[in-house]
Amino acid sequence: KRYEKLDKSVQIDGLKNKVNTVARDRKYALSQGIIRLELTVIKQNKIAVGLYNKMGFNIEGTREKAIKIGQKYMDEYYMSKILI
Repeated sequence: KRYEKLDKSVQIDGLKNKVNTVARDRKYALSQGIIRLELTVIKQNKIAVGLYNKMGFNIEGTREKAIKIGQKYMDEYYMSKILI
């Protein structure tokens, strides 16, 4: 994957969109009988990790060196949220 550093306002707007998407997906998931949401997030992305924690997602594990950004390997967290 390719990652480009964005300014803070664009990052915050992107996170707000993710919050809205997760809220919409939760309603849809429950209507379909799905009780668990899962995601991965780059471990070093403290803002996103904190946001997902506030939304009720829990870290289940870490994939070490899961993604390469530029010349640097990054770890990913597996996160999940039980809906019921």
